Amino acid sequence: MEDNFELEDCGDLSPILFACNLNSEIFTSNDLKTQLENQFLNFGLAHFVYLPSFRRMRVEYNTAEEAILAKISLHNTVFHDNEMHIYFSQSAMSTQDTTTSLAPPKAEKQFLISPPASPPIGWEPIEENKPMFNFDLISAVVELEPGQSHELHKATTTTPSVVVHICDNLSLSACQPTKIPQTRRPESKNI
Repeated sequence: MEDNFELEDCGDLSPILFACNLNSEIFTSNDLKTQLENQFLNFGLAHFVYLPSFRRMRVEYNTAEEAILAKISLHNTVFHDNEMHIYFSQSAMSTQDTTTSLAPPKAEKQFLISPPASPPIGWEPIEENKPMFNFDLISAVVELEPGQSHELHKATTTTPSVVVHICDNLSLSACQPTKIPQTRRPESKNI
């Protein structure tokens, strides 16, 4: 496969190159770094960043044209017993291109419904109703008087009654429930 580039059509290409598959000795030897950098500096001023754990070097030119010429000339060349592979960095996305960007969510409040772990294709969150306030219940609670017991639910043959006792004193100690003693574990029988 040949690399054929038109220098007029390089507006979408990045001026940043990555030189891959570098010999590990390059990252420890200043002489080898200088020799390698000189090969790239033949095409224009550049800034170099070494990535030893990836055995790569990042080369940033001022223009895409300089990067194109360096890639054409240096791709698949051998430097210090290793064949270098030169690749363009991905171009940064344009800030004007909003069709591929995520849009912020609508300003409507989502209360408790979360999407499933793996939403099926076409899944849409349902629109939730706003929380409702039961004003009858709120007014009944406000009318409760301290020191009185109020039966909320009458007992039937199958259900107990629910009674609310309103505290006389507003201090927390008066409203503290009594401690329920822990039930003893029955004695174990040796079988």
